[in-house]
Amino acid sequence: MKIDFTLDSDDRAVSPVIGVILMVAITVILAAVIGTFVLGLGDRAVSPVIGVILMVAITVILAAVIGTFVLGLGDQVSNTTPQASISAEGVDDTSITLSHGGGDTLESGSTDIVVEGTNSATYNATSGGSLSTAQDIVIYEDSGSTYNVSWAGTNVTYDSGLTTISSSDSYTVTLVDTASGQIIAEKEV
Repeated sequence: MKIDFTLDSDDRAVSPVIGVILMVAITVILAAVIGTFVLGLGDRAVSPVIGVILMVAITVILAAVIGTFVLGLGDQVSNTTPQASISAEGVDDTSITLSHGGGDTLESGSTDIVVEGTNSATYNATSGGSLSTAQDIVIYEDSGSTYNVSWAGTNVTYDSGLTTISSSDSYTVTLVDTASGQIIAEKEV
């Protein structure tokens, strides 16, 4: 049986700080209950102390809930940059090839491709494609001096591109997550 613990973009997650606050609150409540019922302290006029401990615990729990939902602290955990292992397969006179070696599936609509070298370009997708493990991104010459990008065999439309590719030149290809601006991978070919 395989258990998948990944979060979808719509799921909410509790930040580690909120988790620690909740654990402290639960510990305080358990200490009050154990002190009252198990150790028999309920007969010794310690009710005001137990009441104060419980009020503090309830306040801490309310602060954790308010911090998570109102301040949006839970959303910070789920908005992460995709992680993927990308390798540079090579360059020839008509194409540059990158291969997805594992990790998250990349979507062309949320990934910019920046090519730097003798000839530079930034590809911002205007149509969709996705890339999973063992699939390739190929920047290739379509016709004349027009270069397109294939995401796992799906041609993705971009608003700009390279004018030439040469196997004698070296290029740095960077995949950038558009939502966070973070680099997913940067490879030299």
